[in-house]
Amino acid sequence: MGHLPGRLILSFLTPDLVRLALAQGDHVNAQRYAAAAQRRADHSGGLYHLGDAYRCQGLLSGDPDLLMEAVRCYRNAPRPLNAAHALTDAAEMLARRGRLDHARALLDQALDTFAQMDAGWDVAQATSRLRAVAVRRGSHRTRTGFRDGWEALTHTERLVAEHVAEGCSNPEIAARLSIARSTSPMSPASSESWR
Repeated sequence: MGHLPGRLILSFLTPDLVRLALAQGDHVNAQRYAAAAQRRADHSGGLYHLGDAYRCQGLLSGDPDLLMEAVRCYRNAPRPLNAAHALTDAAEMLARRGRLDHARALLDQALDTFAQMDAGWDVAQATSRLRAVAVRRGSHRTRTGFRDGWEALTHTERLVAEHVAEGCSNPEIAARLSIARSTSPMSPASSESWR
């Protein structure tokens, strides 16, 4: 990681480059990548780029509130996959601070998004990262006793099924669900401090 990658790669990979650099103890390059993300956000003004800048700064500073700002930007962009990655980062950070219940709630949100987008590799990576800090997925199943049929589905699974019945494509379903979730428990009016 001796040099900055090209602009196109930065637009997709900068937060991951920061996270990987920090994992290697390379704070110098992590700061360089984060600064590049901030410059890109300042130049474009786009929510997606602003989300990248917040995510990079959150990773650098260890501030889960900045990561949740990234989630809000990504959801409004809408970039649900990026939002799920930022949720995973925040969950891992909170778990390392002993906030296991909050970490589990964020992991559940991330895994729901990955599943809606059929992002199996991302599910495996997020699950592995959080398992390493003693967090496992919470149970979304209601205790109705049903194992089959409509009654056995979670609320999210029912929403997906309804959208499929309407003839929506996977990207359309993901977009609809991410927009609906942007006004849910993580909206600015109802969010709590994650510190």
